[in-house]
Amino acid sequence: MTRPAPLSTLRLGASNVYLLSTGSEYVAIDAGPDYEGAWEEATAQMQASGISPADVRAVLVTHGHPDHCALAASWQQKVGAEVWVAAGDRSKLRSGGRDPEPVRGLALDFLEANGVPVELIAAARGRPSGRGGTENRRDVAARLQNLRSIAPEHGEWPGPLRATPAEPDRLIDTDRTISLGTLRLQPLLCPGHTPASTVFLDDSTGDLYTGDHVLERIAPTPGIHFDENGQRIRSLPQYLHSLAGIRSLAPRRVLPGHGEPFTDLGGAVDHITGIFDQRARRLLRRLSGRPASAWELGLLLYPHLRPGAAWIVMAEIIGLLDLLEERGEARPVDGEIHRFIATGV
Repeated sequence: MTRPAPLSTLRLGASNVYLLSTGSEYVAIDAGPDYEGAWEEATAQMQASGISPADVRAVLVTHGHPDHCALAASWQQKVGAEVWVAAGDRSKLRSGGRDPEPVRGLALDFLEANGVPVELIAAARGRPSGRGGTENRRDVAARLQNLRSIAPEHGEWPGPLRATPAEPDRLIDTDRTISLGTLRLQPLLCPGHTPASTVFLDDSTGDLYTGDHVLERIAPTPGIHFDENGQRIRSLPQYLHSLAGIRSLAPRRVLPGHGEPFTDLGGAVDHITGIFDQRARRLLRRLSGRPASAWELGLLLYPHLRPGAAWIVMAEIIGLLDLLEERGEARPVDGEIHRFIATGV
């Protein structure tokens, strides 16, 4: 059998899917996003590169976000590929890249406690606010659609992203090398962007596949996450610790989930870390006068904040508050609504 080319990249909107040779077949790094025509586009690109879709035997998901995992069901159903994901992101894969309802409920409760208006929380839950409401059903439905949309942080996709669920065939053991044919991949657990974000180091080429964990020009926003016991994870500090943990790697190339390959891993890590340090200092200045909730800080920093962007902004501000608290630069203030103030004030 003819040996496949060592690497092919599928471009599905703003997302990258990498196909790696095992000697006779292929492994995909990430499943890709699901939108109308996505599978047909993936198939056309494979065929144009001389690759039969049926030769892809495994799909390794870097993390459970829709633009990376929602096409997993198509790989399973169309060509019989196995889908692998780390255990901590299994529930996201099962929900098509979104949080399952119990976690979503915990996140909304937490956001309400951090000052998000009850009307927005009610809209996200898909029901009236219970306060006599000034919004009609059309207004609530429109706002709900905004809240559930995927913000195109990394570029554009040809259509709305669909949250298509899939059941993983295998869980990635991040303590063991993945050996498939001639391919040897070291999976490295890097939690923060999601609870079980995973990067893969190719032993033979020195290439590092990073998903969203490391992007060259973008600082990915860690979300609001909870562990299996319902305890909130301090995602941004965790993410920065994970970044520090891989900074000393010296890959030949970094192949991210969005954008082009690059070579300077340390420079990208320092760039991301510097962005969050700068944002944390900016937030700390806002806390120097009086206590403020995450929602109040969001309105101060983004006075024209749109409802559709509120959750991304809130996730970042809560992460920055976690970071300031971890550094001893801010402290929580007792009260029904969670508020913080700079230490020493």
